[in-house]
Amino acid sequence: MIGGYGLRLVFGQSISDTNSFYNVDFKHAGLWLTYTNSPHKLVCMFYSLMIGWGSIDFSRSDSIGANEFY
Repeated sequence: MIGGYGLRLVFGQSISDTNSFYNVDFKHAGLWLTYTNSPHKLVCMFYSLMIGWGSIDFSRSDSIGANEFY
C-alpha cells in the first residue's frame, strides 16, 4: 500500500540556566509505504517505511508557560 502522512508537534521548553522559555515546532511529512505478508492469515508480518522530510523551529517566548493553543 502507498500513502502519505503528516506529523506536527508543538511544545514549550524552559531552560533553567538562562531562565528562558522556547517554543519548539517539529514538522514531518512524506510518503508511507507498507507491505503485509499473507494478510489473510491470523498472524502475519507487516513492513512499514516512511520516507520524508521535515523541520524543527525554535522561537523564544516572552512569557514562561505560555501556550498558544489553550
